[in-house]
Amino acid sequence: MTRLTLCVALLGLCLSAGAMEVAFELVDQANVMGIDTMRWRPLRLSDAAPEGLTQTPPTVGEERWGTLTLGAGEGAGRTVLLDYTAQAPVLYLDLNADGGIGPDEVCPTVTSGLWELSLTPTGQDDARTVQFKLGAGGRMLLYAVRGCRVGALPTPEGARPVLLLDSNGDGVWSTDGHDQLCCDLDGDGQFAPAVERVALQPSVHIGVQEWSVEVTPAGDVLSVDERDRQTGRLLATVELQAGEVTSALLTLVRDDGLPLAVRELGTEVELPEGTYRLAGADLRVTDDAGVAWRFPFSGGGHGREIEVTAGATTEAALLMPLTPRLSVPDTVAPGDLISVTINPVSVEGLVMGAATRGEETISALAWLHDPDGRVVDSDNAGFG
Repeated sequence: MTRLTLCVALLGLCLSAGAMEVAFELVDQANVMGIDTMRWRPLRLSDAAPEGLTQTPPTVGEERWGTLTLGAGEGAGRTVLLDYTAQAPVLYLDLNADGGIGPDEVCPTVTSGLWELSLTPTGQDDARTVQFKLGAGGRMLLYAVRGCRVGALPTPEGARPVLLLDSNGDGVWSTDGHDQLCCDLDGDGQFAPAVERVALQPSVHIGVQEWSVEVTPAGDVLSVDERDRQTGRLLATVELQAGEVTSALLTLVRDDGLPLAVRELGTEVELPEGTYRLAGADLRVTDDAGVAWRFPFSGGGHGREIEVTAGATTEAALLMPLTPRLSVPDTVAPGDLISVTINPVSVEGLVMGAATRGEETISALAWLHDPDGRVVDSDNAGFG
C-alpha cells in the first residue's frame, strides 16, 4: 500500500462518522516533529518616525522605525524603534499597544543584536515568543514567531499528530492560505509535502480527498468534514531513452490552486476530478551502468493541462522529450563578452535544475560555434 493510499484510508476511517473536531494546545518550541516553527522575516525599517506617536524614548544612536503586526484588529500593529549603535544597539517596542513607546518598553537582549520577548497577539489568549535580530549591518531587522499548535487525530491505528503552523508569523491561525495544516496520517513521525502538509484554506486536500476546514479565531479547535467530490485515476509515465526511473515525486496543481503530490509512475493513482498542471518534478534514475542520478524540474509548467475525469483513467506521458533552451543577450556588438545559458526544458515548460550523480553535481561541456561552424570557445557549465 502506498503512502498516499494509506493516508486516504486512515482519514476516511477517522471521518466516516461525519465531522470531527481536533483540540489544539500551543507548543512553544522552535522545532516540532522536524518542522521548523521559526521562519525569519524582514521587518521594513524607515528613518522617519510614524505619525501620531504619543511618546518616544530618548535615543543615543540612529533611529530606525518599523511596525510589527501580531494578531488581528485594532492594536495589532505595534511600533518598533531600533536605537542603532554598532557597539550596543537597543530595541524598543510598543509592548502595551497604546500608540507610544515609553523608555521602559525595551526588548530584552539575548546577545548583541538579538532580542527575545513574550507577546500576546491582539485577539488571542496565548502569548507567543518573538525574536528579533539585526542584519545587513544594522540596516535590516528580522523577526520570527516561535511555536505551533499541536493536536491529535484519533484513528483506528492510534492517535496521529496534527499541527497548525502560523506560517506567515502574524500571530493569527486562519484559513487564508498563508498558514499550514500538517497531519501525520501514516504514523511515520514525518509530514510528507503536499500529501500530509497543506496550505490552510476553507477547502483542503489531505491525501486524495477534499475536506472542509474551519479553525476557531484562537486556533484552539479545528473542525474537519469530508466534501462530496468525484474522483478519477491518473496513469503517469516518463519515457527515458536509457536507464530506469527508480522513484519520482510529481507536484500537480489543480486549476483552483490546490496542490497534490503523486509518487507513483506506471500505476493508476486516484485523484479528485479536475484540470491539473505539472508544477514540479523530482526524478531518481539509475542508468544502464547502475549509477544513480537525480533530475529536479521546476518553473510552473503552464504549457500543458492534464484532465482527470470522474470514474475514468487519464494516461499522461510527462516531461519527455526535453528541448534545450538557449538564452543569449538580445543585442551583441563585435568584441562584447556575452553569457550563454542552456537549459533543458520539458514538454510542460518545466526547467531542469542542477542534475546530480550520487552527491556530485554534474557539468556539461558546451561549444560555441561561429556562423561557419568553427568552434569559437568551450566551457563547462552546470545544468541550470
